[in-house]
Amino acid sequence: MRRRAFVWWKVFLAYLILLSCVRVGEASNPGPSTFVVGAINPTGLLGKADHIAALQPGVYGISETHLSSLGVRQFRRELQSHRVPAKFLSSQPAPLIRSSMGVIGGKSTGVGFISHHPGRNLPVTWPESLHQEARTHVAGFCINGIWIKMGVLYGYAHRPTNISTQMKTDQLLSLVVDRIVHECTGPRILMGDWNQPAGVLGQEKVLSG
Repeated sequence: MRRRAFVWWKVFLAYLILLSCVRVGEASNPGPSTFVVGAINPTGLLGKADHIAALQPGVYGISETHLSSLGVRQFRRELQSHRVPAKFLSSQPAPLIRSSMGVIGGKSTGVGFISHHPGRNLPVTWPESLHQEARTHVAGFCINGIWIKMGVLYGYAHRPTNISTQMKTDQLLSLVVDRIVHECTGPRILMGDWNQPAGVLGQEKVLSG
C-alpha cells in the first residue's frame, strides 16, 4: 500500500493541539500513554484486509478507497473474515466504475477511516454535488475517553499542477477545515492524500495562522 505521511508541520501542529488539550494515559484515566494516527492511500481497499490486519491499533484516514456502496459492505465482511478488531467509517460511496451486472468496484475516489477505537461520523451540511464526489469525510473518535475530531481529504489527481485543479482541491479542503477547525472544539486532526505539495493550497494559511 502507498502511504502518504503528514507534512511535518501539520503533525507538529496537531501534536501541540493535543498537548494543550489533553494528557492521555494519566493515573485518573488508566490506559496506553500513546496512540497511533496515520494516513494511507491503498489505491483501492477491496482484497486488502490482510494489510489492514497488520497495522498497529489506531485511527487511519484512508484516501482513494475505490469502494462503491456494495464495495463498502464487501470490505467490512473482509475485515470480519480476517478478524480485524476495527470499524470502517465511509464517506459517500464511490460511483461504480461501470454499470455491468456483478461489478462492485468503484471509481478512483472514496475516503474514510479505519479505527480500532469507538467512532462515529459527524453530520455535515456540504453542497450535495461536492458531497457526492466522495473525497471528503469527517468523524470523531473516542481515544482514552477523549473525543478527537478528524477530517480526511483526497485531492484531485488529474493535472494537479493546474490552477483550476488546485482551486477545486482547496474548495474541498475548505469544507473539511470549516467543519473540523471552525465548528469543532478540542483535539482535531486533518489528514489525507491532497495531491498537492505543502504551501500551495490557500486553506493551509488558515491552518498555520
